Formats: sequence, C-alpha cells, structure tokens
Amino acid sequence: MKQLAERWGYATTPGFEGWEPARIAGELAALGYRHIEWTPDFCSAGDHIDRAVAALADATTAAGLEISQILAMADFVTGDDVQRQEAVDLTLRIIDAAADRGIGMVGIYAGPDSWDPEAPSLYDGIEAGEAWRRVFTALDSVLGHAEAQKVTLAFKPCVGTVANDYFASLPVIERFGASAAFAINYDPSHFALYGNDVAWTIGQLGAAIHHVELKDVFGTPGTEGRHFTFPLIGDGIVDWRRLFEALETVGYDGPMVALFETYGLHEQLLGGDPVSTAAITMDRLRLLEAALADRKEAAA
Repeated sequence: MKQLAERWGYATTPGFEGWEPARIAGELAALGYRHIEWTPDFCSAGDHIDRAVAALADATTAAGLEISQILAMADFVTGDDVQRQEAVDLTLRIIDAAADRGIGMVGIYAGPDSWDPEAPSLYDGIEAGEAWRRVFTALDSVLGHAEAQKVTLAFKPCVGTVANDYFASLPVIERFGASAAFAINYDPSHFALYGNDVAWTIGQLGAAIHHVELKDVFGTPGTEGRHFTFPLIGDGIVDWRRLFEALETVGYDGPMVALFETYGLHEQLLGGDPVSTAAITMDRLRLLEAALADRKEAAA
C-alpha cells in the first residue's frame, strides 16, 4: 500500500476562486500535496467546459501532481424541469471533458444544495418521494453516459441532501451499485454527523469506495454554523485511527483529499489566504500521518 505522504490531496476551496490553475497547482505541490480535487468553480461555468478541464489537466500535470477527481456536484433536486435538465447536461459535459483528457473520476451528489437559500429543504420544501424521483431520473441519465465514456462517478453522501448519510444513501446504492460507473466518494464527516459508525460503514461499502475526502465535524444535524461545524482534522468527532484501519481493511489505496471548510478561521485569522489554509491543513495531515505511524509501531 502506498505511503500516506504520496496520497495526500487538497480540494481547491476556499479562497482559490479566480486564481489561475497553474498557480494553484504550483502552490499545492510546494506544500507537499500529490493530488488535487478540482471544485466546480474551475470547470462548470461558461460554454467552454472542455477547455477549462483541459487547462486543469495541463496545470496539474505540469506541477507533477495528479487529479483525484473533477467535481460536478450539480443539484439534481432543485428547480423546475428546465433547471434540473441543465444540471444533468452540465454533468454530462463534465464527464465528456474528463474522458477527453483521461481523467477517470467525476464527483457527484444528489442535492438539494443545503447552503443555497433558493433550494427546497427536506422535508419542508419538497416531498421526499418527489426528491428521490428527481435524483433517480438524473442518475439514470448520467450513469449511463459515464459508462459509455468509461468515467467513474463518485457519489457523495452529504448533509442537507436527500442522501445525507449511509442509511439515506442506500436507495442510490441499491439502484445503481451494480453500474460499472458507480462509486462512493467517502467523506467521514457526513457519516459521523448523523451518528453512523464510520468504520462499520466503510466495511459495508467496501470496494465501492473509489475516493476519500478528509474532513472532521462537530455537532448535530441542523444548520451549519449553528448546530454543527467542520473544524480542522483532529478537532471533531471523527475517529481517525478507526477510519484508516477500516480503509486499509477494505483495500482502499487511493488519494486522501483534505477539505478545508473551517470558514471562520479562513476569513477572520488567515485573511482569506488559500495558501495559508492549505498549509495549516497539511500540518494536520502530517500530524495524522505521524500518529497513525506511532500506533502501528506500538501495535507491532
């Protein structure tokens, strides 16, 4: 299994909006990251998604890094028929652009966007059955296309969406799990927030996990900032030792991409500097790496 130092990656949020991809990739490489997860800001706007994704691929390669995945993360629940079809079409175009550049994974989730005030809230603004109908309709389309393009769609269970934890994601897994294009993007914070046993859920998902995001959480389900928050790795309720033991048990050997969503720290103390947030995150990853190594050595 690869050493963790070769598996650390970073998602390009927050603060990188408006930066040139080459500058971002260079800064992350200098900090010791080996993978980049490009967020929708860099590939989902305008009419030139193919060019945008090509630029991301070129910048990443030039910096000596690898793309772990391109995030589409279109909301398949919110809006009328036209808006939801636009979300599907956007995802299809990102799949095509990724396939053209040999990028094997695109990140998706169900919706609605919990942070968007225009999005319906579950289960107040929309009935659960209708939300699921919309998700299934969209996934039927994008997964079939991804299969044809030989691109994997990494589905993320996410707070606020119809598929917010392991159990709420079972309808998606049961319906689409047999697809060659279907996989899970595992972010432990969302599972832990809802009281899921992280190690157990990894064991249940097993080989379906094709991508891992690293983020901690503290609180209870509700409104972010009021009921829960995403602190720095190690400051929340995720049991990192059991997480990594479980991932090793199921044979996951892919990228581990850190997500920095401690927005108060980013804005109030770091002046919105994305390189500082990436550096602090890498400091935590190095501490995590050392702690895991110490535990292995003690167990031996």
